[in-house]
Amino acid sequence: MSKKMIKQLTLGIVLVMWGPYLFAQEQNSPLDFRIGSWRVSWETPQGITVTGNANISRVVGGKVIQELIYEVTGGEMAGFEVMNLAQHNVLEGKWYMTWVDSQGGYMSFVSEGTDNPPVFTRKVSRGPRAALFQRIRYEVISPQEWIWRLENSRDEGKTWQLMWEMQYLKLGN
Repeated sequence: MSKKMIKQLTLGIVLVMWGPYLFAQEQNSPLDFRIGSWRVSWETPQGITVTGNANISRVVGGKVIQELIYEVTGGEMAGFEVMNLAQHNVLEGKWYMTWVDSQGGYMSFVSEGTDNPPVFTRKVSRGPRAALFQRIRYEVISPQEWIWRLENSRDEGKTWQLMWEMQYLKLGN
C-alpha cells in the first residue's frame, strides 16, 4: 500500500470517528432561548436588588454558547462579572457548562438527561461532610424572559433548596 493510500485511509477513519463531533452544528438547541441581550436581576440574602446586563451568543464556530454578565450594580455585588460557557458534546450526548466569575468562583456542571431545557448538575465534595449536590434549572421560559435557578441538595437530590435565582428580561426587540 502506498503512502498516499495510507494517508487517505487514515483521514477516512478519522472523519468517520470524529466527523459528527467536528462538523456538527447545534441548530435549534434547547438552550437557544438564552441567546440575546438581557437585563438580569436578583436579590441578595441581605435583600439588596442587584442588576446587570447579560449578552449571550454563539462563539467558536457556533458550537459554544457564551454568556457574559457585566455592568452589575447593587451593594457589594457592584462590578461583579461572569463568563458562562455551555457546549453540547455530540459524541457523548451530554451538555457541559462552566461558570467563572470575578470573585474567583468556578463551577462545572453536566447535563446527562434529555430534559428540555437541560438541567445541569454537579457533586461538590467538602471533606468529611456529606457531599453537596447542585443543579441549574431554567423556568418561565418565553421570548421575553426566563429565570435561572441554582439549587442545593444535601440528600443526593431527593430535596432541593433554592440558593440563587436570577431573572432575565429581554433588552430591545
